[in-house]
Amino acid sequence: MTKQKVFYGYWIVVVTFLCMAISGGAVYYSFPLFYKPLQAEFNWSRGAIAIAFTTYSVLGALLAPLAGRMIDRYGVKRAIVTGAIVAGLGFAWLSLVRNLWSFYAAYILVGLGIKGFDHIPTTKVVSNWFIKRRGTVLGIAGSGFGTGALLLAPAIGSYVIPTLGWRAAYLVLALLTWVLIIPGGLLILKTKPADIGLY
Repeated sequence: MTKQKVFYGYWIVVVTFLCMAISGGAVYYSFPLFYKPLQAEFNWSRGAIAIAFTTYSVLGALLAPLAGRMIDRYGVKRAIVTGAIVAGLGFAWLSLVRNLWSFYAAYILVGLGIKGFDHIPTTKVVSNWFIKRRGTVLGIAGSGFGTGALLLAPAIGSYVIPTLGWRAAYLVLALLTWVLIIPGGLLILKTKPADIGLY
């Protein structure tokens, strides 16, 4: 009796889970951890710093329809890989900021990148691969958001920033974005089963 191979769709779930973990842990839940070190170095107010996250959130809402259209036109794989590259560059830029305008601009770049691999493309690609267990696997992929908050954000706040500094923390987020998403996007991600001869 031959051993049944693991359905390829589950590898898609792994990639999308990691995408959501970065989306949640690197941006949404990590942002408040940078308030104190930024205030200490630049004497910026909390309100001035918060504008970056507000801009990021508004940008995400405004770009959602456009992101969906671009994904339909160019494919999920290209969107996720490109998004990870752009978001990583945004995090790397954040490690170099010296003034507020560059801080805001870097978060805009991060926001543009995140739209390439957040819930819109991940939901689309997982839905393409599953019918029978679609709700379950969508839940698993989506749980990456909370997992990133549970694991990544505390590691950044309790270890990386106190030990290496906030600039290094942004570099760590850039590297994690590139390492966890780009290889899987390039080597594993397939938009639909027909891409590898499955139904």
